[in-house]
Order: sequence, then structure tokens, then C-alpha cells
Amino acid sequence: AAPTPTICAPSAGAAAVRIALTTDDGRVQLSVSDDGVGFDPAAIPPGSASYGLVALRSRLRELGGDLEVVSEPGAGTTLRAEVDL
Repeated sequence: AAPTPTICAPSAGAAAVRIALTTDDGRVQLSVSDDGVGFDPAAIPPGSASYGLVALRSRLRELGGDLEVVSEPGAGTTLRAEVDL
């Protein structure tokens, strides 16, 4: 998850990036949000430039976790990565 803030700011046209790390009920959640241009996650064709998200989700699933992507055009993006402690 370390490269996530570095990647999201320039590619999203973001002026601000917010990072939060929390724990709850034996799980840890990393949330990275930006105020950039956003995108429609459902509109990304497989094998496109979304490889970074695909790889991140795959790594998290290997650890028993998951990745949630919340975004829409003009409204920024939030990535939430969650795994067991």
C-alpha cells in the first residue's frame, strides 16, 4: 500500500490525499482518499491501466483481506484495504 498515495495524487489530479489507518475487531483497515477527478470503476476493461488495482486486490486476497474502490467521475476516489491482524 506504500505506493498508493504516490500514485493517486499525480494520476488523479488531486490537490489533497488523506490516509487513515484503523483497527477494529481484529482487522486493520488502510483508507486512502483523494479529491481528484475520480473514475467509474465498473467502466475499466480487464487488462487495462487498472493493473495496479488488480495486483493490489490480489495481494490482499492472498492475505485473507480485500480491497474496496469507491469512486465516481468528478468526485475523487477512496481505496480501502482491509486484512486480519
